[in-house]
Amino acid sequence: MHRPPKKAKKGFKVHAEPYNELLEYVKRTRPIPTHGHTETNSGTMPPFQEGQALPQFAPILTEGASPRLGITPGYVFAPYSDPPSSGNDLHIPSSLTWVFEPKIGSTYLTADPSPELLLTAGSPNYIYLKLAWTAHAYSIGQHTDNDTGPSYSFKAQHNLEADGETVQDASSSGAGGQKPGVFVSVEQVMYTLSSATFLVQQDQQPPQESVGITYMPCGVFGLDGYGKLSEIVSPQVDAIRWFLEGPIFVTRPNLIQSGITAVDRAIPVDPPQSASYDYPGAQLDN
Repeated sequence: MHRPPKKAKKGFKVHAEPYNELLEYVKRTRPIPTHGHTETNSGTMPPFQEGQALPQFAPILTEGASPRLGITPGYVFAPYSDPPSSGNDLHIPSSLTWVFEPKIGSTYLTADPSPELLLTAGSPNYIYLKLAWTAHAYSIGQHTDNDTGPSYSFKAQHNLEADGETVQDASSSGAGGQKPGVFVSVEQVMYTLSSATFLVQQDQQPPQESVGITYMPCGVFGLDGYGKLSEIVSPQVDAIRWFLEGPIFVTRPNLIQSGITAVDRAIPVDPPQSASYDYPGAQLDN
């Protein structure tokens, strides 16, 4: 109790004395907690307030002439494989959701001291998570298309004709050890994550992606000339927009391509740069 009652000075002595003895005991021991407080010999103690833990990938901004951005440790879950030196049987990753720790530069987020991104005052600062992928291309199919194999492919149904006459399958292997029939050589390209790195840029145009590199928008910070959070008019940017909270799950779809090397272009083809884009909280200039 916060304020014990006063001693009884009136009433019958047979009631007042036991009441006052009990009151003295309560004042000495303070055994009764109330309203979340704890009564101790030192007085009334307020309830213990547990510190609130920040979620994974929470931004920590240091404003000023040299603004910096720290990011609380977090983890990325993505496919992972340690491929064999040779073989044709790696069609699914060793682990579909392995855990990766991102870096800033070459330093992990859990390092001591923690790494920070250097921001630019008087400019928007766009934060991205750069994802580097490793491609694994392996033949798929159940048949070998030569005697020296294994070069797996699909055997196709066929009915070939030449000058109106049906061409029969050869009775033995032909040039180069080819077996009789028509086979379709197909490769599956599987992607596993190799690294994840935070970076910052001032350009509103997103980074150009490629076959092996993709970028995840994480947020944008608008800073005035003093390095303080401020909405920017052109290009229009809110003072702060942050898109991450908690662990990240990423994957990249498999590709199917011909098992025969093309001579006219490389496969797969790099994605083109987007002509337009919609950044949350921004009125687009393009």
